Amino acid sequence: LGESVPEDVVIAALLHDGPEDAGGLPVRDQIRERFGDRVAEIVDGCTDAHQTPKPPWIERKEQYLARLGRSDDFDILLVKCADCLSNARATLRDYRLKGDEMWNRFTGMPCASCQRSWYASVREALRPLGQSASCFAELDQAVSALLNETRPSDSTDHVHMPMPQVAAVSAEDFEDPLVAGFDPRHRCP
Repeated sequence: LGESVPEDVVIAALLHDGPEDAGGLPVRDQIRERFGDRVAEIVDGCTDAHQTPKPPWIERKEQYLARLGRSDDFDILLVKCADCLSNARATLRDYRLKGDEMWNRFTGMPCASCQRSWYASVREALRPLGQSASCFAELDQAVSALLNETRPSDSTDHVHMPMPQVAAVSAEDFEDPLVAGFDPRHRCP
């Protein structure tokens, strides 16, 4: 995470993909039973869908982005930032090694354009973290590099996830965390 965080946030970061990728609500309930309500709450906040089969990729991701954009839970945003940072770095590394062929490994995601839009959209949803989380600056750098080095898909056989209006990160994005709505010294209960 790159931050000094309570144990429940670290546990949630380790388990955040469980319900989404390995069993839905029963897995989330097991997490709650073994690690407590706060860990389950953070994991829930990082989960785009609990049901199987999952809703279509674009619909699911857009609904999740709307929910993430409304969240004022610092810990959820921090874990999602670390998750997206890790994924963006891995995607960029693989792209540098394999080129456009790399996009074929994403079976549930429609195309490179959608993946690029996803990373840019998550970055925009997490922008309120600003200077209160050092991983946001790293996420901005990774997503910027990914967008600069890759290109959108030429595919016309499906709808593309829209690219968000992306503003360059500026000094205003790294305003006092209290102004941005977060005070990391007073974590969410």
